[in-house]
Amino acid sequence: FGRSCGAAPRASARSPMPLLAKQPWRPVPPPLGLTKDDAVWAIRFTNECFATYEAYIHRLELYRRREWTCSKTGRTGLTLEECFLSERTATEKLAAFPELYKKYVFSALHFNTKKIGLISNDILSHLRTNFLVGEDDVHCRGAQRSTRAPAPVRILSSLPCDKYFIEFLDDQERDTVPRNQLFRKKLPFLRDDLKRFLLDSSVRVGGMYVVKKDLVEKYGLPTEPPPPPPPAPAASKGRKAAAPAKPVKLRYPIEDHLLTAADRESEGERPLPTTDFTIPAALVSEALFVWDFFVTFERQVAVSPFNFSQFHSALLGPPGDLLYAVACGLINAADILQGGRCTADNIGSVLKKHMPLYFTDEFAIDFEATPDLESMDAATRLALFKRLVECNLDSASLRAYLDGVLDEVTELRRQQRDERMTYSRSKKRPHEDEEGEDAQAPSADEPPQSPSAPPTPATPAPALPPTPATDERADAGRRTGRQAVLALQTAERQKQEEEVRRVRLQQREEERAKTAQRQKIAEEKKRRRLENEEHMERLANLELKIMRANCLRREAIGMDRDGRSYWLFTGDPGMLFVQGANDGTWGYYGVPEEIDQLCSWLNVKGIRENSLLLALDSIQPTLALAMKKRQLEIRRLEDSRHSSRIKSRDKEATYVNKYA
Repeated sequence: FGRSCGAAPRASARSPMPLLAKQPWRPVPPPLGLTKDDAVWAIRFTNECFATYEAYIHRLELYRRREWTCSKTGRTGLTLEECFLSERTATEKLAAFPELYKKYVFSALHFNTKKIGLISNDILSHLRTNFLVGEDDVHCRGAQRSTRAPAPVRILSSLPCDKYFIEFLDDQERDTVPRNQLFRKKLPFLRDDLKRFLLDSSVRVGGMYVVKKDLVEKYGLPTEPPPPPPPAPAASKGRKAAAPAKPVKLRYPIEDHLLTAADRESEGERPLPTTDFTIPAALVSEALFVWDFFVTFERQVAVSPFNFSQFHSALLGPPGDLLYAVACGLINAADILQGGRCTADNIGSVLKKHMPLYFTDEFAIDFEATPDLESMDAATRLALFKRLVECNLDSASLRAYLDGVLDEVTELRRQQRDERMTYSRSKKRPHEDEEGEDAQAPSADEPPQSPSAPPTPATPAPALPPTPATDERADAGRRTGRQAVLALQTAERQKQEEEVRRVRLQQREEERAKTAQRQKIAEEKKRRRLENEEHMERLANLELKIMRANCLRREAIGMDRDGRSYWLFTGDPGMLFVQGANDGTWGYYGVPEEIDQLCSWLNVKGIRENSLLLALDSIQPTLALAMKKRQLEIRRLEDSRHSSRIKSRDKEATYVNKYA
């Protein structure tokens, strides 16, 4: 117990750790309450110890999987022990880098804006044809000596005209030779070793590599970047003037602090986040940590989910059902009583008898002065909950649950992808059907024709000879006079009225058809809008399930130009939390209008804010749906608070644990 391992030494906290699923390895802390006489199970190459064989073998099987990645070399498909050996070998190679070449290598790397592969190629290309003062792994051929075989030499100094002053190692003779007579049998280091050494000795700042500060002081490197090259000289008289240089176009996004005032002209004003927490600002961060644990592992701790407003309000008031459920759930999930159950009736004796063993100097609580939750203040309650949460995170049952999380997240991602593909296909089918109907439908410019009506002639018909009806009218006029003419005029008038009625009936039918078409289009738009809303709601629910299931690591969704980080917790997705960069104070946005104003303030030309905008766009369905539900709930509570029929304060303060 506690001895050093021999095969693969345990990595220190500051050295790079092996990676599993892109996450660094962290050792498991030793079990609490152990004494020197207790028997433990220890892993040889990590110095970890376990009180039970089940936890030991579960951890050992994880280390034996070939899923680990060496953080120094990038090698994959290794076990954890092989990762330790690979990192140790890489560290030894870095320590064995030749001291003679370090100053030149650092000079070529310092303030260089090229990619690391191109910098390595430039250094190796220079060393193939040039030599440094002090090198003794160089050979000279064709010298004026008794032997014509290449002889090993040492470079004493570099002379003009590509010549070197050398000393022969066999007889200490000195001579001046041109560069083309010197050669190396091999380069002093390989390209991969050089790249690894360059990355280990520098940091990336503002698009350029900068050598670390201690190496800059040791090798006398400049502390300021070189000035930009001078402009090209003006063309002399009699020569054609050079074309003016084209302005350099920046490729956005760039670093946020490099944006000019012209890049920020179209920005709006940043909305101020709400900070109406009932607890002190210094306790908000710890309260969020404890609350997020409960909403993530509600089934494991057997505590029904609750929102953050309920939690921070309960921390200040007298202990109610919520605080007792939180404390008892944490104690029972960590199995502190070893099979026993902690309830609201015996929690006082449990805290006083068992809790002092789990508290160190970092979590110091005087259980004699505060033996129960009622006598504790908000800070003490949070310290108690935080320590219990860390005990649960180290438990074997919770770690076994986390192993199956990846499969659940993969399945939810597949459902989300299938939902998008199904909705995309359903949108294409009605569009194709409408195109087929439009191809068969007559044009709006062509007048509708009945099936029995003859087609309208395209050219005017020739003049026809007098019809028999005309001759009869003339004969009737001559025979009967005025009465016959009046009868014919009446018949023609009736015929005209029938034609007018037919035209009006046809117009009414066309108007009915147009109205039916408009109603059909309106119904189709309404159907598509409802389908889109249902689709967005399903996507939001799936994204929320993915966020709840993906509990391996909680990260901010992005940062703005001032370093403020933005968080979305699964327990209350209707609140977008904001953490300050300097003082770490917390606030939140709770209405969609504030999110729209925030998006208008963010600048897409900045690399941080562009990533934040993309993240906000991806979770926009989740935010919109959750904020809408939150606003409806707030409005319902406000209406019930003013109603005399409902005692809303008693109803709002009541918390019921459905797992109890």
